[in-house]
Amino acid sequence: MLTDVGAFSGSASAYGTYDQGGNVFQWNDTVYHNEYRGTRAGAWSLNTDYLMAGNLNFNSPAFEGDNFGFRVATTPEPGSAALLVGGCALLAARRRRGA
Repeated sequence: MLTDVGAFSGSASAYGTYDQGGNVFQWNDTVYHNEYRGTRAGAWSLNTDYLMAGNLNFNSPAFEGDNFGFRVATTPEPGSAALLVGGCALLAARRRRGA
């Protein structure tokens, strides 16, 4: 149900914000039936089920909508971290020998 902005001014969210609901559906790497991509999170909609952060859905990768987006995130691969640690150890050993 939609309400006027400020209608619940005494009801802050857990983060202390007011009058917020939803964001955008975020595309993810989940593949359904070899042709669809997964979406997750809540997006603003007149359908209150879409506001749930745990909402899971899927669409064609060619689908476009004003409440769809994506989040850019990276996680270093374990091999990269090991290479960095090994390189630092070799550099430290080389400095000790040279000093």
